Amino acid sequence: MNKQTTPKTYIINGSIAGAARLEVLAESTWQGSFSFLTQVGLFKTKSRGLDLGCGSGALLKRILPHLHPESELWGMDSDPEMLSMAAEELKMAGYLKESHLFELWDIEQSANMPAAGSFDWILARFLLSHLKDPLKALSRIKSMLKEGGSLLIEDVDFMGSFSYPQNDGFDRYTQLYSASAIARGCDSCIGPKLPQLCREAGFKVTELSVQLPVFMKGPGKQIASLTFEAIRSSILESKTANEEECEAISKDLSQFTNDRNSIISLPRIFQLQVSNSN
Repeated sequence: MNKQTTPKTYIINGSIAGAARLEVLAESTWQGSFSFLTQVGLFKTKSRGLDLGCGSGALLKRILPHLHPESELWGMDSDPEMLSMAAEELKMAGYLKESHLFELWDIEQSANMPAAGSFDWILARFLLSHLKDPLKALSRIKSMLKEGGSLLIEDVDFMGSFSYPQNDGFDRYTQLYSASAIARGCDSCIGPKLPQLCREAGFKVTELSVQLPVFMKGPGKQIASLTFEAIRSSILESKTANEEECEAISKDLSQFTNDRNSIISLPRIFQLQVSNSN
């Protein structure tokens, strides 16, 4: 297995801090994800599936208890540290079996690509918005699916985020997130474009829904602050803001988050089921 690292297009820091953020994100969005995955029938029958870009396994450990007991589940990621954490996460939760496999693979590289027709379904959650060429990635994913298999997508329209009341720190955070993504050739507002991209890749769009998680309290309300801290190095690298401005945004966002009267949303989350069929 070739050693790989987190692709340079990915603007959010990984490692242990990144895993903690992913855990909060998974917990805060699980209700919407579970409803979507239930609606498309993911849990009904025995299947062979892949969580592509599985990160630290925060979603995997929530999916596994609901899958058919004879299902085979793979997790793939380009970050070896995250992949190790995912295996350990499932082991600690008591879900790790021989039929649950983890592989190191970067979707933007053709080397070590899984064989054609390997999976009944593939989950791409918050993945395509971090890629320079999502259409090429979709074509690769299509080849990995069995005939009639499903690609399940959850991804963002970052500028669909809002706060109430209006907050300068929050607004600047969303602007800088998108600017940092653009600086690396990515699209943090890919959500509305996904149906057309999937059709261009040869998929048939069978389901589309949109979620907008909103929080007045709890861990979900912290995601904006956690994400801003996780992208500070990317912001500074892209020179879209300096350290002084980042520090001011961080303080403003933290104070606003801790205000019990404030409301903070995540980005709009587009959910699609697309089929590998004619």
